[in-house]
Order: sequence, then C-alpha cells, then structure tokens
Amino acid sequence: MDDQRCTIYLLRHGQTDHNRDGRLMGHLGVALAAHGRAQARRAAGFLAGQGIAAVYTSDLARAQATAEIVGGHLGLAVQPHPGLREIDVGLLAGLTRDEIGEGYPEYVRAAERDPLNTRMPEGESFAELTERAWAALAEIAAENAGRRVLAVTHGGVMRAAFAQALAVPWPAARAFGVENCGVIKLNWSSSGPSLLVPGPLPA
Repeated sequence: MDDQRCTIYLLRHGQTDHNRDGRLMGHLGVALAAHGRAQARRAAGFLAGQGIAAVYTSDLARAQATAEIVGGHLGLAVQPHPGLREIDVGLLAGLTRDEIGEGYPEYVRAAERDPLNTRMPEGESFAELTERAWAALAEIAAENAGRRVLAVTHGGVMRAAFAQALAVPWPAARAFGVENCGVIKLNWSSSGPSLLVPGPLPA
C-alpha cells in the first residue's frame, strides 16, 4: 500500500425503530434497535479482517452505539467526531415523508427545484452537509496516512462521500442507498480520493 494512502471504511449505523418506520432522524438521539445491534456485530466480524487501525464515529447515539460494538470487537477505542453527523433535518425530525409533504409543502417544492442548496426547516442543506462531512473525512485521512480506519456514520454522509468522490450531481447521488451497517470504502491518496468497491451489506 502507498505509504501516503489512507483507506477509510465508511459504515452506516445499525437499524433503529425510526429507520424501520421510515422516520427522519437527523440529530435526534435515537437508540439502536435489537436488530441494529445484531447488524453491528455482523459488521464487526467482517471488519475484523480488514486491518483497521482506528475507529471514528459520529457523536450521535445510534452511530456511537454501533461504533462501540465494532470497536470492542476490534479492541480499539472509539473517537467521536461531530463532522460525521447526519444532516440536521431541523423541524422534520421524527416525521415520515408523507407527514413532511402534508406539513411542509413549501419546503418540498423548494427542495424539488434545488435539492442541493435548499435548507430543511431550521436545519441544514445537503450542500452544508457535504462541506462539513467532506472536511471531516479529509481531516481523518490526513491524520492516518498509510493506515486503514473506520468511520461510523449515516446515510446522508455516505451519499455525500459518493457524490464528492465520483463527482456525481446531488440529484443522482440521492438515489445511492446504503443499508444499515452497509460498508463503502474511500481510498484517499496524494492524488485525491476515490471510491472503492462497496463491501458486503450485513443482513
């Protein structure tokens, strides 16, 4: 491996009841469901063979719980990083898509016109999420040249990484989905970042 390269394994947190019910979470402190904890244990088994040297995590509860399960299996301490948080959905937290359509039709229309730059009511835009998350990943890569590390994060952050690494427009990137405890890899070298083949998605 190029001694300047950092491989970042991005792991989405395990399932929560809000995931199951189709409710936005944003920065809510939602706990893992029992199934989500089982997913994290399966992900830990896969990651144990990847030479992970450090574990970073979003500081939101569902990501931290996932990271603690995986980090415990790997024998590594967990390092919280707020830059890895999910997008702040503001007033939309806890709502389903249908409820958002009924309660915030003006936001929905604005987001259809400009999905990248439209802020969620009292929250962030996907442009702001991308800037924040990409800066966090760049920082992690710079601190870990020559190593493989894990970053436990969220679906929005993984879509942002997908869009940035492949220069994909945000409307297309929004269609990129990663299951709970799904894995993708970013290879970060002196020539820039690239997205590697996704890892297996634990059931």
